[in-house]
This record gives sequence, structure tokens and C-alpha cells, in this order.
Amino acid sequence: MLNMNGIAKIHRKKYRSNLLNMFMVILFAIYISPIFIMLNVSLKTQQEAILTPFFQLPGKPQFNNLIEVFRQSEMASSLLNSIIISVTSIVICVLLTSMAAYIIARKKSKFSKGLYNYFIISFFVPGEAVIISVMQLMKFYHLYGHLPGLIFFYTSSGAAMAIYLFCAYIKSIPKELDEAAIVDGAGMFRFYWTILFPLMKPVIATYAIIVGINIYNDFMTPLLFLRSGSGRTVTLEIASFVSSFAANYPLAFSGIIIATIPILIVFFAAQKHIIGGLTAGVVKG
Repeated sequence: MLNMNGIAKIHRKKYRSNLLNMFMVILFAIYISPIFIMLNVSLKTQQEAILTPFFQLPGKPQFNNLIEVFRQSEMASSLLNSIIISVTSIVICVLLTSMAAYIIARKKSKFSKGLYNYFIISFFVPGEAVIISVMQLMKFYHLYGHLPGLIFFYTSSGAAMAIYLFCAYIKSIPKELDEAAIVDGAGMFRFYWTILFPLMKPVIATYAIIVGINIYNDFMTPLLFLRSGSGRTVTLEIASFVSSFAANYPLAFSGIIIATIPILIVFFAAQKHIIGGLTAGVVKG
């Protein structure tokens, strides 16, 4: 009887394991299928992309589609615009919010607590609710339709998340470190720049990756805030290959591949900091 029960348990365990493996295979196929379609269609001719299913392999791979993207569009300048907007927005936001987070996290006052709550509450305000006000503000300062206006928008909209992450991380750093620096004669700014800021590298890298990718991939905001001819971002340039009257899918997917390369480079370069940044502030030191 015991042997029969043991055999039944083994069969049930194998059955659950097989179901789990099958589920993981299906999940992997769902996850990898968009990447396969992107690579597959980018190697097709225009005629093949229209007449054949996306999953069907091309008759003769068209590797020159990657070159044609640059010839038939302003992909190089658009790619540069997106990189400049993303990097500039992140750098400005990190410098300003990290200093603000240091004051908010260390100074125990009603003002700092109220300021922290203000940034947290802004998480619950949808961007669509303030889009008209932001557009009017940009027009007043003559920033609407220009890249600096887009940088201003991304810098301000990313401040709330930065304050939240940086405050949590700074609170996990012992206050004795501040006191030791003061005893050694370091002022507040010197302590922040030479000691605290280097310690914040993991959480800064995490914030830069998460928010930077969102800025780089954003389509709707540049569409609303940039005028035609004032400089496109890479997402707008890729969208130009597909319209209501014509669609060049091979070049569109080739453009997506080109646009993905900077993201992969940054991700793998900062990968070692991401795990530490995601767990930062969980345990208070």
C-alpha cells in the first residue's frame, strides 16, 4: 500500500513538472515571437512583407534594409535626438532630485515631510490631466515645439519617482556617516558630492535605466510637443515608415532593430548596478 502511494506521488509530481515545463515553453514562445517577427520581417522585401505571413521566412535575406533605413529617412539625426533628450533629462533630474532627496531624507521637519508627500501624491495624477496646462506653460516660455521643451517635460515628470527611490536609499545609509564627515570638516555639499553621491550609484543606475528607456521609447509625448520639421525622435521616425496610405514594414522593423541597439548597450553596461538598486532601501541600516 505504501509503495502504491509512493508511486502515485511520483506520478503526480512528474505530471505537475510536465505541466510547468509546458507552461514555460508556451510563455517563452509568446515572449520571443515579437522579436522573431521583428528580425524576420526586417530581412524581407516589401513585396514579401505584404504577401506572406509575418512568421514565414524570407526567400533571400535583405540585409541591406538596415542601410536603406538611413538612406530613406533621417534615422541618424533622430537617433541622436532621442539619445540627447534621454541622457540630458536623466542627468538634470538625477542631479537636482538627489540633492533634494538628501535634504528631505535627513532633515526632520514639517516642510521636508510635506514636500515628500507632495511628490508621492503626484504619482496618482495622470499625465493626461495636466497635458493642456503643460502645453500652455511651454508656449508661454517659447519651449513648445522644440527639444529643450521636451527635456523640461521629462525632467519634471520624472522627479517624483527619483525622489521616492533616492529618499528610500539615503534613509538606508547610517547617519553616523554624516556625523563622521562633519567631524572631519566636510560641509553638506562636499559630503553629498564626494561620499553620498558615489554610494548612490546602484539606485541612480536603476532609475536611469527604467526612466531612460521610457523616455527613449516614448511616442505620444514627442508627437504632442514637437512640431513637424523641428527635429524628430527615433520613435517618430520609425512611425513615418507606416501611414494610412502606405507601409514599408521591412524598413520599419529594421528601424526598430537599429533603435534597440543603444538600449541593449546601456542595459548590459549598467547591469551590475541594477539588482542593488532595485533592493535599495528595503532594509534600513
